Amino acid sequence: MTEIQENTFDVIIIGSSPILLIEALYLDSTGLKVAIFEKKSRIGGAWYPESLWGINNIETGCHYIDRGKKNYNFLRKFLNIELQPQPRHILWKETNGNGQNSRSGIKTGIQNSLAILFKNKLIRRDLWDVYNHGRKGRIKNALFSLANLLKSQPFLYPIHGCKSIIDGLETKIDNSSVRLFKNADVKSVHIAEKGSHNRCHVGTQNFTAKRIIVSQNVSVDIFMNGTSFLVDQELQPYTHVVLRIKGKKRPEFNYIDVIQNPMLRRVQDVTSYADFGSNSDSSDLLICCHLVPGYAEKELQADEIFAHLIELELLSDDSELLDHHLDRYVATLCVQNKKLFELESSLPEELTIMRSWDLGINLEYYSDRWAPLLANTPIKLS
Repeated sequence: MTEIQENTFDVIIIGSSPILLIEALYLDSTGLKVAIFEKKSRIGGAWYPESLWGINNIETGCHYIDRGKKNYNFLRKFLNIELQPQPRHILWKETNGNGQNSRSGIKTGIQNSLAILFKNKLIRRDLWDVYNHGRKGRIKNALFSLANLLKSQPFLYPIHGCKSIIDGLETKIDNSSVRLFKNADVKSVHIAEKGSHNRCHVGTQNFTAKRIIVSQNVSVDIFMNGTSFLVDQELQPYTHVVLRIKGKKRPEFNYIDVIQNPMLRRVQDVTSYADFGSNSDSSDLLICCHLVPGYAEKELQADEIFAHLIELELLSDDSELLDHHLDRYVATLCVQNKKLFELESSLPEELTIMRSWDLGINLEYYSDRWAPLLANTPIKLS
């Protein structure tokens, strides 16, 4: 990062996932002086697509946007993004050799019976949600899922993939007063006593701000009252693997949540969002797999993941693995948001650890806060 003359801001944001970029734009709209520090040469975090094997715009993460009128309105209206249906399914397969899991009694029997009934079959996400919310006593959520099931209300996703989200936000940032610093790896944050400025150390430079926002997915050393407080406590490792495959899907699928599987958490076909150009075979499949944390910590074997997709009957038997690419991340409390909320409540107002996981959930969560960013005229969803 080049030497920066200006080093005092109202708010410093560490990380550049879509949620943090929107928050930066909101704070800028209130007249605050905002800076974003991103350690990579581009913004977007795990939402930014990669160029691999001569193919551009490959999504290297399994992404989805939770259904909700507020979510879709925001993307359409604020970023002018065109959306299309993204079918979401559940693949449920009992994986333990003895057919048992950690549950016992009647619940285990019901779960194992359903696993046998639905083995290797894709279940509509809404049908699963009706069952899952119902068994947990979340009646309101179960009824909402049932209504969506009966109405066949689809999940939606940007027609050009998540790159359109990042491009739209970067354009907004460029046209705002927000200062964006790339290749800026924040080494430590020092939260001062009330009334004093907080400090960020970036390389050999120091920056001060009244308030500092740290992404949930950024690992940085924080000092409060002279004591080290690591944001990366209780880190959750996660790995996304993109497989380039010659073959066919069976059955057709777009996005799958995999239940009770020792290897896979999610599987997504990202082929349609990629730009193959003229030098690549557009008949190749690009399948992104999100590995479960326990498996993600092991030495990666792409052949093993590929063979497992065939075992799950998601790919034809004659499919061939051509290549693979993996991204490893760590995320702070990314799975257990309740713990994140508990952590937030114990922090001083000068420091915020902002949840940046699951774009749709967060758009809903912050919708009232970010409402001023939208025009007053509502959009009717088609």
